[in-house]
Amino acid sequence: MGLIINSEINAFKQSRFHLLECQVPIDRASHPFLEHDSFVDCSQTHYEDTEQLRSQFLADITNIKDLLSAEVRIRIIRAVQNSYVLERSEKQKLIEALSA
Repeated sequence: MGLIINSEINAFKQSRFHLLECQVPIDRASHPFLEHDSFVDCSQTHYEDTEQLRSQFLADITNIKDLLSAEVRIRIIRAVQNSYVLERSEKQKLIEALSA
């Protein structure tokens, strides 16, 4: 389970306050793995094939990019806590992972 980082917020989410407030800015200056200033989309979780991800990580360990600044991590936790669209169990898992 994870969150997606996008370089832009799509028009659908921009026009709905409850989704827009779930978009957390993440700057390239503090996060060199990014190519652009971007947004962490905390309005929905994404589930991927664990085996596929594991093989990708093992093939190139430099692809592990969980180096979030403390400030962005706190903003993500707040957005997840305040989300009206995430399930309670998803919120709990994300908050636990980001707080570790």
